[in-house]
Amino acid sequence: MEKIEFYSKEGELVSEVPVSEELCRELLSLPESEALMEVALNLSLLLKREYGMEISPAGILKELDRVVICGKEIKVEGGNPA
Repeated sequence: MEKIEFYSKEGELVSEVPVSEELCRELLSLPESEALMEVALNLSLLLKREYGMEISPAGILKELDRVVICGKEIKVEGGNPA
């Protein structure tokens, strides 16, 4: 099982989410900015469903330094992956 890792602006691992190899292939086939938005959107939906927290995908990315999608590190610049 692969995973997606989220790192804070301080460089600390905030969370890991296990994902299927199929999802990894799908995410890694996207341009980096689209992959980041897809991950942030899904995390936003998960937080709303599981914890009742409403955080926009942009709000999630704003708090992160980088996201590692199935071993590929993507730097998040100022919450704007573009």
